[in-house]
Amino acid sequence: MAEVHGRRGRIRWRHFLAIFVVGLAGASALVLGMARGALAVSFAVASTPVKVSADLLRGFGFVAYGVVDRELNGTPHPVVVNGFRKLFLNGFCQSIVTPHVPLIGDVTLRVTAPAVESENSVADLAFIAGDVTYEHIEVNIDASIVTAGPPGARGVPGTSGTQAAAVVVRNLREVQWASTAGRLHLSGMVTTVLPGRHECF
Repeated sequence: MAEVHGRRGRIRWRHFLAIFVVGLAGASALVLGMARGALAVSFAVASTPVKVSADLLRGFGFVAYGVVDRELNGTPHPVVVNGFRKLFLNGFCQSIVTPHVPLIGDVTLRVTAPAVESENSVADLAFIAGDVTYEHIEVNIDASIVTAGPPGARGVPGTSGTQAAAVVVRNLREVQWASTAGRLHLSGMVTTVLPGRHECF
């Protein structure tokens, strides 16, 4: 039994350290995500989602459509993909909690930045909230023919999609399962690792 518990502990530590290194490397590209096809092929999502908040989001070239992300063990997560050609965030916060780290308990990796800019970014979202304004929006367009967003960011034929020229969101709150960006810049980024749960919201 001791050997089994030790093995589990090492696995959790590796998961925690991997997240820690990713955060320090600036791959807070978890901020915003990835075109559906590439995401589905490239990686299985982790079992812990990411929380993101921002005081203000301004996005240009927006698309949205539904897909299903999966963990390595096959656990499915229905999500809505939000893609932007260009994105600006103010008052940004991102948090990832690794639960039950041996001898410590829960551990939070937290990334903050006063301003964030990204290009060709998409995020797979389980939850999104805020005060939203769209410009030149099209709702219930076939997801396979949306063109406003990042190159290749399209859904499955016959499913519902949305696109808009621009989006403004105040008091943004998101729960993400996966994300990436073609280019990401975080001004004044601060990364902290804290015992306990210190999520962005």
